[in-house]
Formats: sequence, C-alpha cells, structure tokens
Amino acid sequence: MPAEAAGLQSCSQNDQELKQLAGEIFASHPVGKGGGVILPQYKLNEKPFNPGRQPYTPTPPLNGAQQQLLHILEGVMSPDFSLADRAQSDGLTFIHKRLDDVDIYFVCNLQPARIVTDVGFRVTGKVPQRWDAITGKVAPVAHFHADNNVTKLPLEFEPWESAFFVFAPGMPPLDNVRPAVALPEPMTIAGLWQMKLEGHGFDTFITNITTLVSWTAASRTRHFSGTGRYEAEFMMPAEQMIPGANLVLALGQVGNIAEVELNGQNVGVAWIAPHRLDITRAVRAGKNRLVIYVTNTLINYVTGLKVPPDVPLDLQPRLGKANPGVYEYSNLASREMSETDLPPSGLIGPVTIHWECP
Repeated sequence: MPAEAAGLQSCSQNDQELKQLAGEIFASHPVGKGGGVILPQYKLNEKPFNPGRQPYTPTPPLNGAQQQLLHILEGVMSPDFSLADRAQSDGLTFIHKRLDDVDIYFVCNLQPARIVTDVGFRVTGKVPQRWDAITGKVAPVAHFHADNNVTKLPLEFEPWESAFFVFAPGMPPLDNVRPAVALPEPMTIAGLWQMKLEGHGFDTFITNITTLVSWTAASRTRHFSGTGRYEAEFMMPAEQMIPGANLVLALGQVGNIAEVELNGQNVGVAWIAPHRLDITRAVRAGKNRLVIYVTNTLINYVTGLKVPPDVPLDLQPRLGKANPGVYEYSNLASREMSETDLPPSGLIGPVTIHWECP
C-alpha cells in the first residue's frame, strides 16, 4: 500500500491524505495478505541510445494484477483518457494539464502504425478544439458527444503523429458540416528522380533513380552525411484541382529533415513524422516540378572514419592538432566509429499527394 506522497512541501499533510485515500480505494478489496492488493513492481530499464532504433516496442498484455488495479481505480473514477471499448493502448499516450478552466491534452502516437479509434477524455461541459503545434492550425472538432462525465470523439493519427486537444467552456458549434465531396485517391509520385549528394568529405554524387531507398543501403552512399537533392516531375490532371480541397504532400519516411520546393515556391520544412506539407498554393494543373532537400545526421560520416579526426584548424593553437587523451578517456570515438546500426537516411518515401477537406 502506498504510504508516502511525492515531494517535500507539506509532506506530512500529504502523507496523511494519501493514506486516507488509499484506504478508501483498497479497503473493500482484500486480495492479498493484510488486506492489501498484490501488484507487480514497476521499473525503468535503461538501454543504450542508438539513433537507428525507434523508441517503440509493442506493449505486452496487462497481467492479472494490473487488470485488477485498473478495475479498482475505475470503480472510483473514470480514466482520464481511454480508448473505445476500454481497449489497451499500444503506443497512444497522453499528458493532461489544466490552465484555469481550460483542459489541455497532448496526445501522441508513439508507434509506427496508423491509429483510427474513438477516444474519451474525462471532461464535460466544454468544447474541444484540435491544435496542430507544427502548422499552428487551430480547428474545431466537428463530431463529439458527452457521455456521463466523458467527452468522446473520433481520432485518426498517422505513425508518430501528435496533436493538442484543448477543451474550453462555450457553446457547441452548429452542425454546419459541408456536404461530402468525392475526393480522388492518393497519388504516388513515381518515375524518374534525379538525386545529387553533396557533403563534407564526400565527392559529389549525381544519379538518376526510379526507386527511393535509404543512403545506407549502398556502399557508395552508406557513410554520406550532408544534404541530398531530389528532383522529379509529375502531372496534375485539371479535373483533380478540386475547388475548396487542400492538397497535402506526404513524404513518407525521411531521414532526417526535408525542405520542399514546388514549382519554384518554398512550401516548408518537414522535420518530424509524419512529414506532411500543404502544397495547395503551389501545385498547378499540368506539369509540376518538385525538389526535395533532405539532410541527415553526422553519424553516417563518423562511422566511415578509420581514425579520429584532427582538431579543427581554428582551435589547434589552443588545443593542439589532436587530442587522443579525450578519445581514450571517453571511448566515444571508437564506439561511434564502429557503429553498424545506422539510421535510415535520405528520402525513402513513398511520396504521395492527398486531397483533404479543410
């Protein structure tokens, strides 16, 4: 049974309140010895960080003790955030903050798979909005309903996508949903790409490709760190320039940051998954020219080194030409130079265009 509250401020008072609450919650559930509930001990397992690995592992099913704890807690209070039919989350997580009378939920999909589900927030009497921290767009949630003390709404997240859901007092929006418009299926930008790689310690490399793959897949480009330029052309049929619909360019997998130009216009930087940019204002009927600049990290270059590099020239008067003592002490250079699990680099795609209603 919990006996001490976190923190030092008013610790004695908080400890007493914690014991009282724990007694009220668990007293009617004498499962273990002494009337307590037997639960597994939780701990964090530290793993060496590697940029090539994603921070996601499948969530194991809840064991009996964990399910029992949830059952007890749900008898006292509804979950702060829940999935439809009380399904167990596999990567969909949240943080809840309250600012005066506004409830703010940050919801994040930490798995490499798309999520489509209904979710519930322990909020009532307030109107939800969806805030996009990448684009700055604030949009009302068109469909939601309150059930007891929970507000439920549909949620669609791409892999690694996140958003803020902000609940503020106010009247629900009027039902002014526009009539459904038949939108085209996503269009894949396929065909010929010209790829040009330029970076420190790397001879400029220009080639034409028809398949987008990671730079690490070929020995010629495996240790390239820098910026790659991809150029392609595609046709946009005039009948698919639908008035009122937005066109979104989805870059697929990117390692690591992409800057996009369409028909000579800069349409933005995609620095975080799902790497999507609005291209409505730049696309045109007929032929379009797309240029994508992708920059990766320095680890690829470092793993191609045989010996640690010299100290930069401007620092050599102070530090000397090389500083092997630092490398020997930290073993940093030998670890990074021997790394074989490199992160995906470049434009891996697939690159597609999607039509969306605003």
